[in-house]
Amino acid sequence: MAAKKLVEWGENKLTEKEGMNPFVEYLIHMANFFSILLWAGAILCFVAYGMASEDPSNLYLGIVITIIVNLSCFIEFIQNRKSKALM
Repeated sequence: MAAKKLVEWGENKLTEKEGMNPFVEYLIHMANFFSILLWAGAILCFVAYGMASEDPSNLYLGIVITIIVNLSCFIEFIQNRKSKALM
C-alpha cells in the first residue's frame, strides 16, 4: 500500500522554491523603512560636514550610522538565509 501511495503521490518532502540572488536579497534588506531613514540621516550628516568642514563630529556620526545600517542589514540577511536553509 505504501509503494502504491509513493507512486501515486510522490515522496513526502517539501518542494524547494527558486532562490533569489543573494546580492538582490541583501539590497532588499537595505531598503526597508527604518534603513531608509537611517540612510537619510547619514546623508544629512555628510552634507552638514561638507557645509561646515571645521567640525568633524558630523563626519564621525555619518560613518557610525552607515556602519550600523550595514551591520544590521547583514545580520538580518544572514538570519533570513539560515531560516531559508532550514526549510
